[in-house]
Amino acid sequence: MKNYVLALPDHQRRKEIREILGSDPNLDLLQEGEDLKDLVYMLESGLRPELAIVFLASQIELELALLKAITSKFRNVKVLCFGDTCNDAAIQKAFSAGIHGYLMKDVSRSELLFAAQHVMAGKEVLCSSLAVALVKKASQAPVETPSPILTNLTAREREVLLMIAEGYTNKEIAEKTFTSKRTVEGHRSNLLEKLGARNTAQLIRYAFTQRVLT
Repeated sequence: MKNYVLALPDHQRRKEIREILGSDPNLDLLQEGEDLKDLVYMLESGLRPELAIVFLASQIELELALLKAITSKFRNVKVLCFGDTCNDAAIQKAFSAGIHGYLMKDVSRSELLFAAQHVMAGKEVLCSSLAVALVKKASQAPVETPSPILTNLTAREREVLLMIAEGYTNKEIAEKTFTSKRTVEGHRSNLLEKLGARNTAQLIRYAFTQRVLT
């Protein structure tokens, strides 16, 4: 059984999420509150959920420091954010603060369930509407000269970066490249180091901005 908590100001939205996640018999709600301060209280009181579902307001700068403090101190708690901003720079800052997923408020039932399950499995999730918007924005941007860092990637690392950006798992990449999962994990680690990225979201953003995806 996996446990989660809710920290959302909208009572109706909390009710909807309870009903959606309640369809998975392996998910159990421990407690709920209205904001990040309530989440801090839960955690400081000794509650240790595997997932915390929170709301990130449009005044995101006011909450990033608190988010970072939570994810730094309680590293085993995965954070999935609901938000009302589609600003990719703001969302990137949220991922840099340690969140594992970001969803818009109007996300579908199936995508919410998918996101919760994948975040608890240690994966990072960005809702499909934002991912599509990011792709469109990247496709309309002027072509940039490839950075020196990108030219230092090996052919295999470029290939793995492309597949990461397209959403393939390590296992799927290993199957497609006829290598082992451990080898792919090594490539991913090298990419994070070479590109100065902290997480998969930053790798994907880099792939878009440097036109690795065409």
